[in-house]
Amino acid sequence: MTEIRLWFTDFWDGFNIEDNYFINLLAKYYRVVLTKKQPDYLIFSWRGKDFYNYKNCIRIFYTGENLRPDFTICDYSISFDYDSYNGRNLRLPLYVMYGDMNELLLEKNVNTILKEKTKFCNFIYSNNNAKERKFFFQLLSKYKKIDSGGKVLNNIGFKVDNKREFIKKYKFTISFENSSFLGYTTEKIIDPMIVNSLPIYWGNPKIYTDFNVKSFVNIHDFDCIEDAISKIIKIDKDEELYAKYLVQPFFKNNELNKYVKEDNIIKFFNKIFNLKSISRLYYTIEVNIKISIIIPVYNTGNYIEPCLDSVINQEFSDYEIICINDGSTDNSRELLEKYAEKFRNLIIINQDNQGLGKARNEGLINAKGKYIVFLDSDDLLLPGMLKETYCHAEKLELDVLAFNFTESTDEIGLPKVFPYENQVVNGIFYFTQYYIHNKDFPLSASPMYLYNRHFLKINKLEFKPNLLHEDEHFFIRLILHTDKMSLLNKTLYYYRRSNLNSITNNISLKNSIDLNYISRELYHYLRYNNCKEALLYRKISQLYFASVMYAIEGKYFDPKFKIFTKEDLRIVKLCTYNFTSFFYSTLFTYNIKFFNIIVIKKRPYILSKLVTLVFKLIYLLRFKLFNTTPNNYNEK
Repeated sequence: MTEIRLWFTDFWDGFNIEDNYFINLLAKYYRVVLTKKQPDYLIFSWRGKDFYNYKNCIRIFYTGENLRPDFTICDYSISFDYDSYNGRNLRLPLYVMYGDMNELLLEKNVNTILKEKTKFCNFIYSNNNAKERKFFFQLLSKYKKIDSGGKVLNNIGFKVDNKREFIKKYKFTISFENSSFLGYTTEKIIDPMIVNSLPIYWGNPKIYTDFNVKSFVNIHDFDCIEDAISKIIKIDKDEELYAKYLVQPFFKNNELNKYVKEDNIIKFFNKIFNLKSISRLYYTIEVNIKISIIIPVYNTGNYIEPCLDSVINQEFSDYEIICINDGSTDNSRELLEKYAEKFRNLIIINQDNQGLGKARNEGLINAKGKYIVFLDSDDLLLPGMLKETYCHAEKLELDVLAFNFTESTDEIGLPKVFPYENQVVNGIFYFTQYYIHNKDFPLSASPMYLYNRHFLKINKLEFKPNLLHEDEHFFIRLILHTDKMSLLNKTLYYYRRSNLNSITNNISLKNSIDLNYISRELYHYLRYNNCKEALLYRKISQLYFASVMYAIEGKYFDPKFKIFTKEDLRIVKLCTYNFTSFFYSTLFTYNIKFFNIIVIKKRPYILSKLVTLVFKLIYLLRFKLFNTTPNNYNEK
């Protein structure tokens, strides 16, 4: 057997270096020598910084938490992430560490299981910061009492020691992750499966890649939480329906998924250990990079050169440029490579076309600067931008710094009215005061801000992939998290609207669908975070209205498009703030065919006028008589 010299560091308390998942797996195929002084391979986690002391070995980062690999400090990674990062990352979900997955392939005796289930539902958690599952607990508790045996919301008088033994008696187990992110699947779903308690799962939106979704209640399958609870109540009352879930295999076709198969996991290690020479891939030279400029590029060969020149010509030197070529089919890649030959601080990352959000996320993963600037590849940084924003952010120790833009290289953008521009404020205060003084919402466009990279990382702020208008989704979440924001009231960015080939300039049905999705997601995000700021809900109403207008513009009146749901209608009613938004959004969501007749064709004319009048009366009653929206924000 081939010898490998290996060590572990920066793992959690109680991690056994000599007896763990990796040692037990690798020992089947290699002669493993544990050596702390001069290992050839280091597997490290996120609990410390001891890994920095190992400079002459291959570093393999491991995390079972909702963290992304940082390839500036490691060669390879083992994480929850679906992305292979060109073969450098292995997706190994955390649940693999919590038992033999073959146990889940065993045949189930449904009659025996039914006899064991004497109680309704349980909830066992120690992390008090996950608002989503506490919110769900409270809603489902309105139906029946849920026994909580952990530190959070404990109502049984003691803390459960043996979790699996405890939940074995329950029909249902609330199996919510700490957060929802693609690929992030932990033991939360495995524990109830092993003892045949039906999981009520929320977390990984693609949980279907791990398990058979017919074997548990998947919250992601429902339009809203209320619909999911209605389904759970129905299952609870119908023993035959409950049994249909129990009889289902946990894995599709009762076969282990590819992520837990030993052959696939050892194949990843074989690739690393079979390298002819041990060479490091991560950056070995410590550099003082102050700003990382992230530039997604897609078919902008006519613009990329002046864009890069606008960065290179800045009177500022401590920066890096990260260009993500998002599958360009023109000469963009050749032009990037020409610049990279001249400028060592320009990094090119090539990927298949995956959209603006994925491209920006890739840039964030590889960024090393203290601050982040997003620059669209057909736009320009104006002179002094990097120096002025960096100095201002450093002086005030900011998380986020806003600045102005112009759509003409010959004109200065209009200054914003913001009395607190040289002060540090939190995000919600910035959002509301900006609106009050400018009668408009602050820009959501990501390039109009400078970001502290550490702030983005600790708050897990990144872009939702495969979405148009991803900036809207990113910006509202950012506003909720930042306590250190300010405005530099200077024009420092040139925004070009005319490029038809850019990533963002794509008009289609997807505009309407994605804006609708973003509106719904943000509404629930605000509720989960107990946000009561009316203007943020007004922003959601604006996004819904924009979704409707895209549908109108594209004439997507056929119900087959299924753009809106009943939940959207409910949210529209809660969030709308002026009559036009209320009328269009509600009518379009309620009945597209009727909307087409009344609003678009306006016939018969008398009926159109009558419907408009009725909606006007409803609007006045809702927003005046019942004072749904704070008076100081009312618009007519």
